[in-house]
Amino acid sequence: MDSRATTSVLPAAARSLLSRPALTSDTAFLVYLALVNFAVHLVGANNYGYFRDELYYLADGRHLAFGYVDQPPLIGWLAALMDLLTHDNLVALHVVSALAAACLTVVVGLIARELGGGRFAQLLAALASVVAIVFMATGSLFSMDVLDELWWALGAYVLVRLIRRQEPRLWLVFGLIAGVGLLTKLTMLFFGFGVVAGFLLTPLRAQFRTRWPWLGGAIAFVFLLPYILWNATNGWPTPEFWRHYGGLSGGGPLGFFGNQVLIIKSIHSICRSSSPDCSFTSAVPRASRFARWAGRTSSSTCSSRSSTPRRTSWRRRIRSSLPAAPSSSSAHWRAPATSSQRQRGQADSAGWCRRMSPRWP
Repeated sequence: MDSRATTSVLPAAARSLLSRPALTSDTAFLVYLALVNFAVHLVGANNYGYFRDELYYLADGRHLAFGYVDQPPLIGWLAALMDLLTHDNLVALHVVSALAAACLTVVVGLIARELGGGRFAQLLAALASVVAIVFMATGSLFSMDVLDELWWALGAYVLVRLIRRQEPRLWLVFGLIAGVGLLTKLTMLFFGFGVVAGFLLTPLRAQFRTRWPWLGGAIAFVFLLPYILWNATNGWPTPEFWRHYGGLSGGGPLGFFGNQVLIIKSIHSICRSSSPDCSFTSAVPRASRFARWAGRTSSSTCSSRSSTPRRTSWRRRIRSSLPAAPSSSSAHWRAPATSSQRQRGQADSAGWCRRMSPRWP
């Protein structure tokens, strides 16, 4: 009888997933767009041979360690796994990147939804991430960049949920994501710095009086600890590498921001054109104010460090984490669930954003 009940439950679950409401839901349309993104990347997965960085990561995979001179160990571990499963097949390697790019598409749409966006707004934000030139490139290469972008977006999604729904336990999830991000690429430190600044410069600083942010930070540190110990054991090669790395000189902040216009800002501007004064709905003031401070703090830190095309990846994480949000009339933003949020949502969004935005000299 138990086996019969189990077999009856499974078809019922399958029928619910294949039902018309499920196939026409907002999430389903995000998945459809992500599948298109995945398929487009696979079309050219075998066109150009191995990129030089891919060969470097594959070599890392054949010398497993808890760290490498210029990066944490996750990409090397993943390369070793792909060598074991597919013998470094080029298409299989690019499947990993294409899958990460597809997941990024869904996460960007979910961020827009959490900020109050309807179907059109979610799809527009997700589409902006699909057609951004830099995401097209990173989704076509086996590298840590596309994974780094995904962790930044996931971290931003968790933070938005944490702020909007006041669920402090989500700090543990954020710590887990940040920890995996630190195993992938140290640029996650810039995101963490922006998050801390965003909370400290807004009333959300009260979060730090609870234990949850500190526990999340401890989780992230545990993930980073093996890389720190590896560096200590081997004479700190990573700081030495970055001290002499020429990519950190470049043309300064102006050159850095010029690259943003070239690789992603134009798409972002088009998507914001229907709401030039504000990229968030006024129904989520706490999330909006935090995101402005966090994003600008992270990007300012990054721009002071580099302006070369190779290192512009720091700012694009911020852009993927804060999707474009058109105005309520054109993007069909949904009203929040609670009456107090609905009342705030009726305020003039443009005027509110001008009052709340940080002013820069």
